[in-house]
Amino acid sequence: MQNFTFGRKGLNWFLFAFILFSASWSSYGQCADVNDEDASNPGNQQSYCYLSTIQDLLEQGTNDGDPNSAPANLEIYETANSANDTDPYDRDEILTNGTTYYFGDSSDSSCTRVPVEVTVDAGPTPQNEITNGRDNFTISPCQNSGFTAQDLEDLFTADAGYELEVYDTEFGTSPMSPTATLTAGDSYFVGQVDDGSGSRCPSTRAAVGYDPIETPGPTADANQTFCDGATVADLVASGTEDNTQAIRWYRSANSNSPLANDVELVNGEDYFAGQIVNDRNSPFPPCETPKNERTRVVVEVITFDAGPDASENICEDELESRLGSESATEIFLSLVDDGRDLPDNVSFNPSISSIVEAYQANPYQTFTTTATFVTEEECEDDVEISLTVNELADAGEDSTVEFCPNELTSLSPAELAVLINDNIDSSA
Repeated sequence: MQNFTFGRKGLNWFLFAFILFSASWSSYGQCADVNDEDASNPGNQQSYCYLSTIQDLLEQGTNDGDPNSAPANLEIYETANSANDTDPYDRDEILTNGTTYYFGDSSDSSCTRVPVEVTVDAGPTPQNEITNGRDNFTISPCQNSGFTAQDLEDLFTADAGYELEVYDTEFGTSPMSPTATLTAGDSYFVGQVDDGSGSRCPSTRAAVGYDPIETPGPTADANQTFCDGATVADLVASGTEDNTQAIRWYRSANSNSPLANDVELVNGEDYFAGQIVNDRNSPFPPCETPKNERTRVVVEVITFDAGPDASENICEDELESRLGSESATEIFLSLVDDGRDLPDNVSFNPSISSIVEAYQANPYQTFTTTATFVTEEECEDDVEISLTVNELADAGEDSTVEFCPNELTSLSPAELAVLINDNIDSSA
């Protein structure tokens, strides 16, 4: 840190003489009469550098700045009222520009206090790159960036003849180490001091709030179930911050490249999520969850197959017979059930009711619908069902054919069948 000597400017030598004089008289219970002292006298106007204290002012009234030579009871007060104002300033209180302070004897309230008007000189608050001004502000870099006092100093530009220093308190005198890491939620103070080329007073300091962006792993169910064909885009996680912009998924906790949304999920594999947090008003880059804080999700992929497409032929009389004890829906489902344990959640397109209406208008045709089965996990599979209804064939009237024994013995079974069919056809 740059050291400064707070020099005495225009010391009131009358005051100096008064202090020494009052010290020599104190043993006799007397003090100097300064009622004729003019507070506007230039000797009573003293200048100090920023961060000078009551102790520095007090030492101005001692012999060569030696506090041991000052009267033991010498104090500095806020007012000239020695009877009622008996509480002196603390020695480490910072001097305020334009304030009149009063030297007094703490052991004798009858002594008249000597006023001193103080001017406090300060260098300019350093210029910053965040607001392009010399004001206070807050920074929000990534929490895991390891932001240091040097990083903070780099956001400022020193004026000519000055050098920058970072402090962890507003009026501290010991600057921080450049490698010291800032603590979230704390404030830091950046000022500038003479670079050794002159005798410039320290500057007032810019207060900088340190509010780093937190990027913990997003929230997500540790086990997630999906249907066959699900992709990374189907994984579910939620950001935890107000400025969460995106969720990224990785194949492992240490992967560098995120997975594309169209990558198909693998049953039994684990995936790792991080969130991107970006305050769009901040000059700092977006922040992402550190690798060791990514959220792990184990995936189960369900394969569901409702079976092959089905088709069936049925005669009208058989269908009508079945409709006496079964619904049309049950008849269609019987064509695909085939012993499978299919879910009860099923829909048809076109609907069964529309097929029934078409059947009533014209029963002799093929009726086709697509049955969509949905499992408890909301996995789906389609089965196309076709049912063809046939008209019952008319075989004609009953008939009797007579043959002589000698006509049959010479015929083979095939020839006999042809003979019988021919006689049936001719009789019909």
